[in-house]
Amino acid sequence: ITYTVKEDTAVKGYEKRENGLTVTNTIKKLEVEDDPDLTLKIQKYQTHTTKPIAGVKFELRDSDSVIKYAYTNRDGIAELSFAPAGDDDYELTLKEAYAPGIYRIKQTNYKVKVTRGILNVDLDEANNQYVVHKGWKVTVDSDQFKDGVMTVYNDLKSRVYTGDLSHMGLYIALAAVSAAGLVGVGIYLKKSKSRNRN
Repeated sequence: ITYTVKEDTAVKGYEKRENGLTVTNTIKKLEVEDDPDLTLKIQKYQTHTTKPIAGVKFELRDSDSVIKYAYTNRDGIAELSFAPAGDDDYELTLKEAYAPGIYRIKQTNYKVKVTRGILNVDLDEANNQYVVHKGWKVTVDSDQFKDGVMTVYNDLKSRVYTGDLSHMGLYIALAAVSAAGLVGVGIYLKKSKSRNRN
């Protein structure tokens, strides 16, 4: 912030200063290194619902091995906490390793990015400074990653869902074929009985 102070009148016996005095105030910058530990939060639901799924195992992997794993709780939430490795940005893979018996394991592998940079900036007016928070952050390369949470859906092993009518035509056709078969068998048995009587 820059401003100029000018002398309006001089005290008797002193000369008035014609040129103003320029004053510059600079807001101080304070850099803070945040806690390096990271947490990737996962929310697990049954497909087409907001029903949480417990007992799903997620693994966080590098190119060689599993570095962290966790199971979803009864609210369908799993948290993978870890410390960044090294000083450079890098990538990991999020993979679903196990799902309870009635659910299909999600086969998608998600790319996880671990990056270092500015997290946020706060203005500290009382101390005439702004605080720059630096550190690590974790994100998932997916549309389902929002506000720091990765949401994943699981299909039932049976593809029939409550309220899902996408396969209704197939079920009706199968029912019609079955009914026609039963009618045909009934007619055949009735004719056989008639012949035996004759």
